[in-house]
This record gives sequence, C-alpha cells and structure tokens, in this order.
Amino acid sequence: MPMESVWENDQRSILHTMYSGIWTWSELHHHNRTVVEPLLQASASPVAMILNMSEAFWVMPGSVLQNLKRSILNYAHYDIDIIVFVSELDGVRALMETVHRRFGAKDRIYLVARTSEEAKEIIHQYRVGV
Repeated sequence: MPMESVWENDQRSILHTMYSGIWTWSELHHHNRTVVEPLLQASASPVAMILNMSEAFWVMPGSVLQNLKRSILNYAHYDIDIIVFVSELDGVRALMETVHRRFGAKDRIYLVARTSEEAKEIIHQYRVGV
C-alpha cells in the first residue's frame, strides 16, 4: 500500500500519514476517503497532521494543483489545527507549503520539516505556545 495513516499518540491528536513509492492521485483520494476521513471523524479535536512524503516519488500524472486543491477542500470542515509536510526535498516542501497557504483554510497552520521527528517537535512547540 503506498499510503498508511496511524495515530501518533493515545489521545488521537496527531495523525501521521506516510506516502511511499509511486502512487496515483486516485489512490490518494481513495485513501483520504476510506482511511483518513473516518479517523478524523472519530478523533478528539483538534488534530495535527503529519504528511510524510519522504519515501514518495513525485511522478503522478494529472494536475498537481487541481488534485491538491481537491484534498484541501475535503479537509476544510475538520478540526485540524496544524499540518506539517515532511520531505527532504526543498522543492516538495516549498510546493506543499505554498499551495496550502494560498488555497488552504485560513485558520490552519501549514509548516514543513525534513524528518518526522522534526515534525513532531514543531507540533509540540506550536501546541505549547498556543
């Protein structure tokens, strides 16, 4: 499976989705609909999300912007306070942060990290400082 989503803690306040290998937009939207959205519906609020693309290959056919906007709209009504995108590639981090800050929910924080551990620390620092 090119995508997996797991809770990072017992409180179900941090949802970590890992993308690996080559995947399609159809697989992404299916995973969001059948895995991520039910987890968000059953969780305590607010939820922080880690979207880890460290092991993903960026060769998906189709419009990147159109598909990212679709994902943004699908998550708009959930109580998500912060999303951290994880990738070692500067271009991937810049793309995700820029698109989400431009088209994402205005009351949501979008940040980037190079590792999952750094993403967890960013969420911790954000929540301690809130």
